[in-house]
Amino acid sequence: MTNANNQPLKVVPMSEAACEELLARKHIGRLAFSFQDHVDVQPLTYVFRDRWIFGRTSDGAKLAALRHNRWVAFQVDEIRDDWNCDSVVVRGGIHLIGEGGGAEDRRLREKAIEALKDAIPGALEDPDAAPHRTVIFGIAPHEVAGRSVRLRPVE
Repeated sequence: MTNANNQPLKVVPMSEAACEELLARKHIGRLAFSFQDHVDVQPLTYVFRDRWIFGRTSDGAKLAALRHNRWVAFQVDEIRDDWNCDSVVVRGGIHLIGEGGGAEDRRLREKAIEALKDAIPGALEDPDAAPHRTVIFGIAPHEVAGRSVRLRPVE
């Protein structure tokens, strides 16, 4: 693969540790999901903690689709310039973490709320910059893969 100036690019897989470091460092990603014959991608704020991706959203069409098909892909990028970037894709199931449920659901909700409050000042408190985002979710990764793209010197 080459760039517009015909310089060679190096594309290499990222280690699991490097993928997790990027996920922990960033807080904006894109959620891809499908319902029937429609695929959508939407940006959202998230927190990566204890191998979970936690976030919050508002009720609407996205949640209606996710209630029918909980399998999603989630992508996070770190772009340095046009030819140097890292990208991580997580595939897994999304869990809508309600206030009810059993003890495990309550523990997961507490962990999600703590992570969101730590990473996003004012989240879930009064005043909240996004008070309409009341639905808390977690993505349990089943597959995590990343790649680094680097412009490499001509040899």
